[in-house]
This record gives sequence, structure tokens and C-alpha cells, in this order.
Amino acid sequence: MRSGTHHAGRLSVFLLVCLLGILCMAASAGADTLVLPAGLTVIEEYAFYGDTSITSVVLPDGLEEIGAYAFAGCTNLTKINLPDGVHTIGDNAFEGTECYPLVKAWTTAAETAINARIALEIDFLDPADENKWQIGMYLSLHHNEYCLDQVLINPEATPVTDIWVPDGVEAISERAFEGLSGITGIVLPESLQGIGAYAFDGCSALTDMGLPSNMIWIHEDAFEGTNCQPMAFAHTATATKAIEMKIPLEIDFLDPADENKWQIGMYFSFHDNEYCLDHAHINPEATPVTDVFVPDGVESISQEAFAGLADITGVVLPDSLRGIGSRAFDGCESLVNMRLPSNMVWLLSDSFDGTNCKPSVLADTATAVKAIEVKVPLEIDFLDPADENKWQIGMYLSFHDSKYILDHVYANSDATPATAIVLPEGIEGIGEFAFHQETQEEIDVFESITIPDSVIWINDNAFDACTNVTLQVHSGSYAETWAIEKTFPYQTITE
Repeated sequence: MRSGTHHAGRLSVFLLVCLLGILCMAASAGADTLVLPAGLTVIEEYAFYGDTSITSVVLPDGLEEIGAYAFAGCTNLTKINLPDGVHTIGDNAFEGTECYPLVKAWTTAAETAINARIALEIDFLDPADENKWQIGMYLSLHHNEYCLDQVLINPEATPVTDIWVPDGVEAISERAFEGLSGITGIVLPESLQGIGAYAFDGCSALTDMGLPSNMIWIHEDAFEGTNCQPMAFAHTATATKAIEMKIPLEIDFLDPADENKWQIGMYFSFHDNEYCLDHAHINPEATPVTDVFVPDGVESISQEAFAGLADITGVVLPDSLRGIGSRAFDGCESLVNMRLPSNMVWLLSDSFDGTNCKPSVLADTATAVKAIEVKVPLEIDFLDPADENKWQIGMYLSFHDSKYILDHVYANSDATPATAIVLPEGIEGIGEFAFHQETQEEIDVFESITIPDSVIWINDNAFDACTNVTLQVHSGSYAETWAIEKTFPYQTITE
């Protein structure tokens, strides 16, 4: 802190010379208004430090510099303008005031004030009438982030549809854009780090917003009260954070051959208490896509989300996935490769209708149980008990002729030989040549096949060439009856 005597000594010579003029102008403007004279270019450090009598200040055109602490401690100061050419503002020039200095947008003074992170009011002038302000913004520093606190639109100016947030803004405060129902687009700066709750509440026409790539926080309610799905680029900090907070979102995956083009677009939203992939689409002008990766954090895939993507051959699903909606892959006629994560809690019987894909899943998982329960086409892989990095037995299941059928069992010749096979509960039928392998030697490995009570049909040739097999069946089951009729070796399971 500096004493009043010392700060008076820091006044420029020019100010001392003009002091009488200042006092005269102040008298005409009101004792609490400070009007500084034309021709002034510099306000020295601590020039008006602690002067609680000042409520407003009029700075002259041509002013270039405001020194550190120049108006600090002027606790009653509520109004001051920053002339266009101010290029230097010292540290804490307005500390301890409630003032938002007023500046015109896109001027040197505006850039200087933002760089200095001072509380600020920016007025964007009406391009049709520069005597009117069109957009007003209030900015301040809190929690060590330079924040856009509020945006206002002048109802008497030309209507506004698009708003540009100045570079240097680091956060958008809670409800900053609230009620601006006419705006359709907002351009955010790369400096932005976070967005507060309900920041765009009531912006009912808002449809266009790109999120910068390096945001570190987004409130879960940031986009509540608007129908906007902001866009983020895939594999960025912002996309990761937005998915984590489950906000409505569009993610664009760039074309690896031309990063000026998007290749895959995905739309996400939060409903029914799950974060959903609602729709995926492919840019026909970009490099063709064969494999699609669904981001981690997605909890469900909505009805027809991938519909019509005829050229994709593989979809990689995240471990976070809980469910897949009706006909999610309808029209994906080239799709052949998909692994279901292990802990899904819901599937629909028609989740994979409209595609020839049989997704794979590990045996004895929640997903396998649910998939069999709703009778979706499926490949089940049983791991090798001696080496869980290998599959030992695979089973193909499908629904036809009103039954959920085991179409084929195949053995991995590189894994431990599977002498005993247990078919999953829920299978209703066993198809023709279901246990055929490439060689008789491979078939002869099978010694025991356990058939669940759920089986109600077995093809006459289901176990063709299985000369070493004994069926394990439940007493009174269809499988027992079949084995007796076909004189096929069997044993009754004792509970």
C-alpha cells in the first residue's frame, strides 16, 4: 500500500498542470464524476488510489496507458469508459471497485482489457447504426478464470442471430446467455475451459455451436433449457469431458487423409437415464469408412442409430455399453465384425434385424445370458480354461422357424481340446450337422455334450459323425426322448 502523499507524487506532470481544469470540469459534471482532459495519454500508477468520492470517470480519446492500481480502492466507482486506443493496463488497475469498465468490441482497448483479465463491459455496436449497441457482454475474474458472466441483446437494435465470444474468455458463467431466444449460433474461443449450469437456458433457437478442443470442465446441466447439441472433435479433451458429463453432443471424427473434412459424425443425448448414441452418419465425400469406434462412456445405442450404413464391416463397442435398441444396425449389409461387451443389461429381440451380423460375446457373461434370453443372432466364445487369452469353443446361434437354434459348434485347434461341451440354457433347437468339424479327428475329440431342458427340437443329423459322444440329458426332457428314439448314447443328469 502507498500513502496518499506518495501516490500524489506519482501523478504525471501533465496531470498536475491540468488539475485546475479537472476540478472545474468535475464541478460542472457533478462532484462525484471525474472528467479527465483531452490530450491525456497516460494515467500513472496509484493516480486515484483509494479515492472513495469518485463514482464515475470519463476518460479522453487518445488515452494509451493506465497504470497499476490507478483506480484501486475506489470503492464507489461504478462507471468508467475505456477509449479505443488503450494498449496498456497495469496490474490491479481497478482492484477493489465494483466497476465494469465500458469498452467497444474489437478495439485495442478491448483486447488489452481482456488480456489484463479485468472486469469489463463490452458493447458490440449495431452494424446498421453505430450509435446503438447491439450486444453487451459482462466479464470478470473469479476462481482464477476469466468469465463471461452475462450477455444482453438490445431489443431496439438490429436483431442478432450469431454471437462471437471474445478470445481470452476462459469460462461461461451460469445462465450467461439465459433467455436469448433469437440466437441460432454461438462461436466459442479456443481459450475456453469451462461452461456453467444452464448457461444457454431459454436459447430455444440455438442449433450451431462448436466446442473448443481443450476444455477441462462442463457442468452436467450446461445445455439444459436448449435443444442444441454442440459439436466437438473426437479424441479431444472436450469430447472426453462432455461424454463423462453426459451432455447432448455431436462428435465429428476427422478424415485421416484430409483433416479439413469430417469422416464420421455421431449424435449423443441423455434420456431414460442412459447416455445414448442416437445416430451415426458418414460423409460420402470423405475417405470410405469400414470400421466405426463408439466412444467409451456411451451407455446405449438407440433405435436405427446406424441404419443405412451399408459399407461398414465392423463396429467396436465400449465396455460402458448397457443396451442396444431396435434395428440399430438396419441396412448395415456388410457388417460382419462386432464384439458385445460383457455387462450389458438389455437387448431387444430385433436389435440386429436388418443385418446379417452375428455379434460375438464371451460365454457365461451377463450379456450372453441376456442375448440368449431375447434370442438375438449370436456367436458365443468359450475361453480356454488353460489359457484365457484363447477361445476354445465357439457357438453360432440364430432364430428361425420360431425357435432359437444352435447352428454350429466349432473348436479352436490351437487351444486345449474340448472333450466336454455344455450348451447354454435358453437354446431351443440344435441344427443339422451342428457339430461337424473339418476332419473326423477333430469331431472325435468331443466326448460329452450336455443339453439343457430348454431344447425342444433336435435335427436328425445334429450329431452326425459324433461317434465318441455321449449326451448328458435331464430326465423326462425332450433330449432324453430324442436320444432314446435315435438310439444315441446318453446319460441322465443326476441333480
